Amino acid sequence: MSSFLEISLPPGWRWAQMGQVARISTGSADVQDSDSDGEYPFYVRSPDVLRLGMHTHDTEAILTAGDGNVGKIFHHARGRFAVHQRVYVIEPTALVTARFLYYAMTALFFDSLRGETAKSTVDSLRRPMLTGFDLPLAPLPGQRQIADYLDHETAEIDAFIADLLQLRDLSIEENESIRSAILLGSESTESFAPLKYFARVTVGIVVEPSRYYTDEGVPTLRGLNVSPERVSTAGVVKISQSGHAANSKSELTTGDVVVVRTGQAGAAAVVPVECNGWNAIDLLIVKPRESLRGDYLAALINSREIQSKIKHGSVGAIQAHFNVESLGNLRIPLVSVSEQAARFSAWSNKSTAVQAAIADIDAAITLAKERRAALITAAVTGQIDVSGFGTRAARATQPPGSVSVQTAIDEFR
Repeated sequence: MSSFLEISLPPGWRWAQMGQVARISTGSADVQDSDSDGEYPFYVRSPDVLRLGMHTHDTEAILTAGDGNVGKIFHHARGRFAVHQRVYVIEPTALVTARFLYYAMTALFFDSLRGETAKSTVDSLRRPMLTGFDLPLAPLPGQRQIADYLDHETAEIDAFIADLLQLRDLSIEENESIRSAILLGSESTESFAPLKYFARVTVGIVVEPSRYYTDEGVPTLRGLNVSPERVSTAGVVKISQSGHAANSKSELTTGDVVVVRTGQAGAAAVVPVECNGWNAIDLLIVKPRESLRGDYLAALINSREIQSKIKHGSVGAIQAHFNVESLGNLRIPLVSVSEQAARFSAWSNKSTAVQAAIADIDAAITLAKERRAALITAAVTGQIDVSGFGTRAARATQPPGSVSVQTAIDEFR
């Protein structure tokens, strides 16, 4: 039994299985037939809606994926549309409105699946899982009021989240602008020289590295362990001592800079203390001389301008493949070690402040999404009285202990 069945519904409400109040079928279209110029919306197993030149349905229904992100993707479709063969089409009868059903499924369906399987994810959705879904049913006028209320409130929250996402993008853009301005200086006044004059550039194991793999041995970094300014030790592979000795040129030392060679080409990070003496697979390795700081170099390589040069081949790289020669030819500012330290410190301090602001934005987005989900759940189970929706008092009514959406928005701004 689903845990939410323990919720006490208001007078006049009842629980009903979805098979009693809706007709359930599946689509028949295949994603390979999608056409970006098609006349009809085409619902597949993702949040994205494609187009198709023909329609499979002419109705009003709630659509949900039969596999993939089961219980997490819902669409409310009306009129003529096309549906993928592994997407369920749930057509409400006269006992439930489509919009109320949409919100109820959004709030409760995934938890009902998780309760059945005791798993955090569900691989595949079967018809009995849908027909047996316990649905709270308000009288029809109440369903319409709840849907209208949630349309209004979720639109407010969604607009707030959109504003936060825009603010986040602007903060990231500011951070990158700060990085470039501080670390690169002015190209009109700075002198530049190739990196190979300040460091030895080599590459990790490239030819059949898997032949050295072993359960016990020397930890070895790969491209998936490196992202801008960060080395992750999660999922590292190990190579034999003999393989490590045979590839001593790629042994890592604290302060080296590792740069991704393929995939996310150009992402750079400083080798931390815990990775000293490790090896590397298919990574470019920069071993700075005394005239170059590794932290400054990694931050510089990760700058928007340098990344653009790498991706567009202006330093000899070919799209997503970066090699020793390309990196060695990368031109960097010709500044003293003390100036490198000063620039890195200035950028790091400013970046830390921007990153803190981004973290606050992310926390606000998470809170808004949680608020949205809680609001829907409370409304479709009758824990919010929306009978007076449209008045100021009704719009101020919220679940116990919470604040209004507008109050949260005003406080954040």
